Formats: sequence, structure tokens, C-alpha cells
Amino acid sequence: MWKNKSTFGFLILTHFVMLSTAVNLYSDDNRLIFRISVENTESHVQTKAVKTFSAELTDAFENRLDVRFYHSAGLFRDSEVVRALARGDLEMAVPGTWQLDKYVPEIGYLLMPDFYGADSEDIDAFFEKEGGRELIRRIEYGLDVKIPGLWMDLGPAHIFTTDTQITETKDFSNLRIRVAGGIANKKRVEIFGAEGIIIPWPDLQQRIKDKSIDGLLTTFETIRSAELWNLGIRYAYADNEYFAQYVPLVSSYFWNQLSDEEKKTFTDIWNRSALNQRKDAEKAQEEAIHLAQSKGITVYFPDTTQKYEAWRLIQYRRDEISEALNIDQEFLKLVQEVKE
Repeated sequence: MWKNKSTFGFLILTHFVMLSTAVNLYSDDNRLIFRISVENTESHVQTKAVKTFSAELTDAFENRLDVRFYHSAGLFRDSEVVRALARGDLEMAVPGTWQLDKYVPEIGYLLMPDFYGADSEDIDAFFEKEGGRELIRRIEYGLDVKIPGLWMDLGPAHIFTTDTQITETKDFSNLRIRVAGGIANKKRVEIFGAEGIIIPWPDLQQRIKDKSIDGLLTTFETIRSAELWNLGIRYAYADNEYFAQYVPLVSSYFWNQLSDEEKKTFTDIWNRSALNQRKDAEKAQEEAIHLAQSKGITVYFPDTTQKYEAWRLIQYRRDEISEALNIDQEFLKLVQEVKE
């Protein structure tokens, strides 16, 4: 069995916490408590989908589960949910991939140069192969969670700026670019010449207001959901830096309280919700681009040559990025063999 130091250490901590904490899973009416946390605002396409999933889960498990849904980081920030799951303070979260590489470094592979410019079909193709299946196993083992089914899409992430328009990679020079998380995201913008700064979503708006950052890595839908044009976002460099997704994580401690039939029902409801969400996310991103333009954001789409040159720039530093991520070499060898 592979062992990554950060993953293995977190696994030991998880087991210690779960064994040493009296986890109260039941509400006053003797139903299993099921708390779900998301960080995005109520109007965000991901939040809407998880809210719908929560309602359908309530209907299906009316006498079995006490489903409690929290949005807008009302319970936990996404950067906090992994440890909250481990402590028994949360039963489910749906964080972005960029929040998890500090626990399972291999998930950072989805943010590496290999996926620069990728779309949903590229991601799906990866998960249909052994490399994708191995990544799922590592996440479940490393975090002591169950991934009940499909990942939800956010969509292609781009660079948005306030005062400086980017039309080529050299324009990144000396800009302070916020990233939500992910070592590879930070390294990528730094290779382009910017300073990458990790800032949690709840703190972002104030940082834009006080001009302590010049831009951010995010999606058009996220810009729309928070109406960031009102805070001074004026430009977009639409280069598909990576394809953002959300990972459903369910506490193994909770999951093991369910019968096989209940697990199947849960998985069916989740997958149905995720499939609908993916369609909604694609539509939302398209609509958000047009809305952003109507609100005065100038969008620049780099051509194929520009994207290729940017990819070459970060691909040249691929080993450096994988080392910073601390990705297991056995995993990298596996995904490379699958490619070939």
C-alpha cells in the first residue's frame, strides 16, 4: 500500500479523533443527523444543486435522517470541512478540488499542466481510466470518507483583473492574483509572472475593495453569483487555467450507519442531482459570460497559439510543480502508463 506522509498523518489523526470523541449522530426525535456544508453563496449553481439534493434526501429518508443544509460558509469554510468531517462535526461537504491537495497531494494532479485548457470531457475520460479510479481510492482512504458518486462541475477557471488587462502571459508580471487554494494554482500564476495569494472566499470581497490584490482565478459563474463587477472587476483572460469541480465527501463514520439499500438510495439521489447540476453549470457559465460583458467586463480569449505557448511554459516546469505538490511518484507513473 502506498503511503504519502501528509495523507498517512491525517489518517492517523482522523482515527484518533473519531475514537476519542463521543459523536452524537442522533437528533431528539432519534433520526440520524446529516449536516451538509457548502461555502458558495445561495445563488451559486453549486449551492442550488446541493440544496435540491438535500430536499430530495429529506423526502426519501423522512423518518431516518434529519438533514441540515448550510450554505455561504454558514457552518464551515471549505478549507475547514475535512477536519470537521474527521471530528464528527459534519457529515457531508462538497469542496472544490483545490481545497484537498494538502491532504491528498495526488488530487493536485487535476490542477497540473496536463489539464491546462481541459474541459469536462477530458476530466470524465481521466476518471474512466485506472488513474482516475486510483485517485478516488486514495481520497477515500486518505480522508476516511466515502465519495458517493459523480463530482459536480463548476467549469473552466480564468483570470479576472481590476485595472490591468491581460492579453498575453507577460501581462501577468508583478500582479497579485488571488487563488482559492491549490498549490498548483498558485505555482501556475507564479510561473506566468504573478504573485499567487491564497485567500478564502469569505475574505475575498474586502481584499478586492482595499486593492490588496489585482485579480483572481475563478469562473464566470462565481463572478456572477457575487456580482464582483460591482467591486471593480473589469477584465477577464479566458484561458481555461483548469476545469474546476466539487468533490462530494461523506463521513465514513456516518456512511457506515446506513444499510446497503439506504446507501444505494443515497447514491442514486446524489448522482441524479450531480448530472442535473453539470448541465446547469455549463448553461450558467455560458450565461455568466454574456452577463459579465453586459456589466462592462472586457473578455479576452487567447488564440490557440497563445494557449499552446502558455502550456509549454508551465509544462517545462511540470516536475517542479509535482514536487511542490508532493505527489507520489507511483501515482504519476500510473497515470503516465495509462496515457501511453
